[in-house]
Amino acid sequence: MGRAIEAIIRIVYMDIIGKAGLFFIAELKRRAGDDLMNALLEYGVDLASLQIEQHYLYRSRERKKAKLGKGRSSDVSLLGYTWKNVSSWKYDPAKKSCILYNKNGEVLDNLHLESIIENYVKNLSDEISEIPLNADAEFYLSEGGITELLIYNYFDEKQVYQRLCASNNFDEEMDKIKDNMQYFLDQDTVLVNNEEKRMKLREVELKFKDGLPEYPQLNFMIIIRCKLTEGNNVIEFYMEDEITPYPFRIKYHFPHGSEIIEVESLLSFKIIDNNIIMGAKKGDRVGGYEKIVFKVR
Repeated sequence: MGRAIEAIIRIVYMDIIGKAGLFFIAELKRRAGDDLMNALLEYGVDLASLQIEQHYLYRSRERKKAKLGKGRSSDVSLLGYTWKNVSSWKYDPAKKSCILYNKNGEVLDNLHLESIIENYVKNLSDEISEIPLNADAEFYLSEGGITELLIYNYFDEKQVYQRLCASNNFDEEMDKIKDNMQYFLDQDTVLVNNEEKRMKLREVELKFKDGLPEYPQLNFMIIIRCKLTEGNNVIEFYMEDEITPYPFRIKYHFPHGSEIIEVESLLSFKIIDNNIIMGAKKGDRVGGYEKIVFKVR
């Protein structure tokens, strides 16, 4: 009963926007009265932990909104025009330049061929869909920390990534992908045995499934530096809840002889030996609060 009540409280405060959601539990405690609060305690409802969880989620959302606000870029050029203003263009093979005109025949810009090619190559990765076909994550837990191997599978009809591999800007584009992934990792909060830990992206690698250029894979290695101890260990994730636009699978590999005691997640899951396998279908609600309790012998 206690877990069901906590789940209802989570659904309510995650759906409330802004600071109203942040102070939902504080207002609930103020208005509920002592009798109701004592009854909730008897059912095992931990409002103090829920309030801490709520503050983590609010902080994560605010960081994400701030980052997206700063990251918005304009399609307007430094000369004050957009592609909509371009009515015609003319290429000069002798000067290797392209002159852009508006509908009145006025010159908007004079672009050199080298700069056109450079900008095209730099923005190659923007042509690929941001939504993967699916994703697969493997978590390996050991005494010295947690390693996550994350794979995103894409469909790239234009073979953009194949061309990117042969460009001079390959390293720059991969660094951009790495920076973007690290930003999104930083939006989530991870606690290991009540200590906040950072998910650090160590490596990113581009591969092609079965060698096919239409099916690129982005492979990420993510490290969480922490210490697991003998006895019970607790891993908690505080993530923004959302509707996933693609299916994914997660598998946790625990140290040999470990015992999985408790799993709390919006995802469907099953426990096989000392492994947890989680998954979600496209359109499932995911994220929010996730908790795993396990014993290391």
